[in-house]
Amino acid sequence: MKITICGSLKFVKEMKEIELKLKELGYDVLMPKSAIESKDNSYWEDLMNNNPQECSRIRGERIKLHFEKINSSDAVLILNYSKNGKDNYIGANTFLEMGYAFSAEKKIFLLNPLPKDHHHDELTAMNPICLNKNLNLIGEDN
Repeated sequence: MKITICGSLKFVKEMKEIELKLKELGYDVLMPKSAIESKDNSYWEDLMNNNPQECSRIRGERIKLHFEKINSSDAVLILNYSKNGKDNYIGANTFLEMGYAFSAEKKIFLLNPLPKDHHHDELTAMNPICLNKNLNLIGEDN
């Protein structure tokens, strides 16, 4: 199974850790290009502060590239860790990626339960499978 990892770029370190674990379990793993290239989120913060137009252009390209990765995958894994005081955070871009995966009829796995926020109903409608941090559940008839 090929899995594309999705989540906030604040979780670059965690993405790389999960990538290794999934590969150890025998999965092919695709990562966001920005996560592959950076150790943390400082690149985007610097670019946004110094050249917001270029930042927007590159982000648009990266969104399209990540959608291509989702298209070539069997599933997405949403890394929804807590962020900025919000449990199981799913931000705008990750929500967009989930919606895209849903429309492409890909399996959607969540590392943690759904957040209790204003878009809970929309997230629930996408029928994600909550792993409760147990990556071994991915292969169990899902």
